[in-house]
Amino acid sequence: MMAAESRRRKESAKMHDFTHDPEAERWNYRPEAPVALNPLFHWPPRPMAVLRWYRGAWLTLGSLSLCFAMAMVVYLWVMPPLSEMREFAPGWMITVWLMNVVPQCLVAGSLHWWLYIRRGQGMRKKFDKRDLTRKNGSFTF
Repeated sequence: MMAAESRRRKESAKMHDFTHDPEAERWNYRPEAPVALNPLFHWPPRPMAVLRWYRGAWLTLGSLSLCFAMAMVVYLWVMPPLSEMREFAPGWMITVWLMNVVPQCLVAGSLHWWLYIRRGQGMRKKFDKRDLTRKNGSFTF
């Protein structure tokens, strides 16, 4: 009984509580519950907690499982065979590069369009109340 209580206290100490954090007061959106992190790097190791966390993250229909499914489709049907990639050649290198750049540009571009240009989400779940900075000398690169 004491070991379980001690473990519960240690685990709750690892989660960050934003309700009493003065730094969090300046943010627009704060999650209601403490945010739990992956227990993979907690000490002492708890393999069952790690398996439960990964089961909840990967075996549900969500953004992680969708990204994994898309990666598998690209790997199986778009990526050149490993026998072709045994030697350096521009053809397969460009294919692999495009496999990385095209989805990144599509996702980042569509998120930018939805969140900043169209303002589809409004202020809901936006951490910073300020609008996107324009004509600022900080971003001249």
